[in-house]
Amino acid sequence: MIEKTKNIVFYDGDCLLCSRTILFLLKKDKKKKLLFAPLNGITSRSYPTMNSDEFKNTLVFLKKDVFLTESSGVLAILQFLPFPWKLLSVFRFIPPIIRNSVYKIVAKNRYKWFGRKENCLVLGDKYASSMLP
Repeated sequence: MIEKTKNIVFYDGDCLLCSRTILFLLKKDKKKKLLFAPLNGITSRSYPTMNSDEFKNTLVFLKKDVFLTESSGVLAILQFLPFPWKLLSVFRFIPPIIRNSVYKIVAKNRYKWFGRKENCLVLGDKYASSMLP
């Protein structure tokens, strides 16, 4: 397992929206505080909690040793980004039931709206240290 001080974003490797989001996060995370791993990868299988059905179709953010999902995970990730992106975390004041409803609509339709990837996310050496199997 990765040391508990790491912050890992688990994402759907087949989702084009997810892959583009990961590329965006890699570019904005200049201090390299985030690591990234596909939901169906070796790293996610090393965490028994990740085998739950609860984590199958959602972004999961492992912040130190706490698993955050759906909009709570997204908002926690935003706090690691520089200004002005960090400001988007103000949406945490919207009740989770409303935030998660919007999240679930996008998640349910992500393949239809944004498409599926046919290939794995391939990055250059610049980002290799942030990617986990």
